[in-house]
Amino acid sequence: MPKGLVNTMLESKLIFLTLLHIRGIGRKSMTDISKERLCLVQNLQSLYELYQELRENNARIEVIDLSELECYFKIAEKIFKAHAQAGITIIDRFDEEYPQSFNLLKSPPVLLYAKGNLACLHKKCVAIIGTRHISPQGQKMAELAGKIAANKDFTVVSGLAIGCDTAAHKACLDNKGLTVAILGNGLDTIYPAANKGLAERILASEGCLLSEFPMGVKANAYNLVDRDRLQAALSYGTIVIEAGIKSGTMNAVQETMREHKPLAFFEYDEEHYEKHTDSSANKEYLLQKKASGLNNYDSVEDFLERCQAIPCAIEQSLF
Repeated sequence: MPKGLVNTMLESKLIFLTLLHIRGIGRKSMTDISKERLCLVQNLQSLYELYQELRENNARIEVIDLSELECYFKIAEKIFKAHAQAGITIIDRFDEEYPQSFNLLKSPPVLLYAKGNLACLHKKCVAIIGTRHISPQGQKMAELAGKIAANKDFTVVSGLAIGCDTAAHKACLDNKGLTVAILGNGLDTIYPAANKGLAERILASEGCLLSEFPMGVKANAYNLVDRDRLQAALSYGTIVIEAGIKSGTMNAVQETMREHKPLAFFEYDEEHYEKHTDSSANKEYLLQKKASGLNNYDSVEDFLERCQAIPCAIEQSLF
């Protein structure tokens, strides 16, 4: 029987990994566990008692016995070792490396999986995101935004997708900046595969790959929605290059607005909007004055200046 499950960070991660294997236990159940309660778990029996407490508050959690919990614990040990061997760091929500801004989310990640420079997660960040179907003008704007952010010492956060994300990551790197790619899959694979080289370049340039999904989990529509909220939560503000009104980018936009963080869209002329439907959200949000409009170097620079005040607001929200 495993002994002493709590006194190191390794062991707390094993507790979370074990509980997450139980059907019915998810992010909501896990965020209800306090650090003080976790510290009471000293062995497999006390871990089982914690499971029973969770089940008392949620009848949808599957019924298991102690031997089944031990099986889940052994699986958790294998998962932890596999990630360590792959050079992937597991971060739990009580670790110093865990971004405190994630605690503003309605459903914060319990565990994060990271490769590369973890310090990137605690620098001033700006999300630069948008459609996969980037227009030539959008390409120029993404390159402009990525360049200015890098020159202003902002870490560029994006999702490694083809199109706007790729342009923003590359522009940041071309200007010797740091960038974080948040993925909707396990870090044992790169999605899309076409950006494997870009992912390697991000790591070689002191950047970071981040996910809330363990190895073996593939990207799908639901996971990408979860990824989008992390982009907004990690960043001081969000810049949208181009996006359709029903695109996945809007998940990050909604989270940015929910957290009352600065939001900006690049603005284009009417001919552009007629030709490129993947910029329909730009037109609508700017017409309704739901976001700031960007169109040149100065406007991007001014927006980043506004973002500088966000850390104080985050701290006030958390404490």
